[in-house]
Amino acid sequence: AAPPGLVFAAADGDVVAECLDRRLFAFPPSHASVLRAVLATPDRGAHVRVFLWDAERKLLHGIFKPDAQPGDSADRPVEERAFTAKPWTGVAPPPGAGRGRTKFTVQLRVAPIKAF
Repeated sequence: AAPPGLVFAAADGDVVAECLDRRLFAFPPSHASVLRAVLATPDRGAHVRVFLWDAERKLLHGIFKPDAQPGDSADRPVEERAFTAKPWTGVAPPPGAGRGRTKFTVQLRVAPIKAF
């Protein structure tokens, strides 16, 4: 069963900014079962409430909901180069740039519940 809520954690401001700019939150591969459960629900997790914890600033961002698109899966990243650019400039690195592939391959697109 899908959890009623998820909290994604980010260690620094660059990662938080990238998560919010891309509207893409991520887990390491060890947490793939959580995303599989969310995506397996009839509404693809739209009922799940999602938050982003900024550990550096001790600030909780939210409320978001999953915004999974057709083809999204816990078995492959939405964006292979997400979370590889330091510092995050608001622009995704072009192919071949950045620091290779992401280590946060379990990715979930999100949308705010209310505009903020």
